[in-house]
Amino acid sequence: MYRRTLRYRAAPAKSIRGRRELDVNTQNMNKETALHAASDRGHEEIVRLLLRTPAIEVNVWNERKKTALHLAVENGHKQVVSALLGHPGININAGVNWIMYRRAALLHASKTGNARVLRLLLSFPDINVNTRDNYKDTALHHASKRGHVPVVQLLLDFPRIDVNARNEIGDTALHYAVKAAAK
Repeated sequence: MYRRTLRYRAAPAKSIRGRRELDVNTQNMNKETALHAASDRGHEEIVRLLLRTPAIEVNVWNERKKTALHLAVENGHKQVVSALLGHPGININAGVNWIMYRRAALLHASKTGNARVLRLLLSFPDINVNTRDNYKDTALHHASKRGHVPVVQLLLDFPRIDVNARNEIGDTALHYAVKAAAK
């Protein structure tokens, strides 16, 4: 039932996509494109359809300075994340800039504890596993702070992880893990 409903909802997007004069990168008042909307809501079929459009710009920021990849990661839409990562123009290390708070997609996945999405991100060859937010926290800091053990383990198994990275107040992920265990 769900797949049939999704196909029905995707039908207008399919018929619109064929129009040559259609600008798939048009942004609404929140600076969101159709790709933002589809990624945010987990509409994999529509995302794949949009990604096949030659003119698609996959790294456009919305008003909150998030790309389609950030929205898919935040909402745990694994299939949409996979589709976006398959696009040759995707910038996996793009940071979100929102009122002095910078966070790449990897940091979102670590913060939310989504191991399935994190595994996908870590499989991307250009991933910067030691990327930092404005407080100099890494993905390992975020996962440790929140007690996301499966995510911490995935990160620790990654060969390029800096387990001794210090944030702006000098804490390492181990500091956060100890504090989280004490709660």
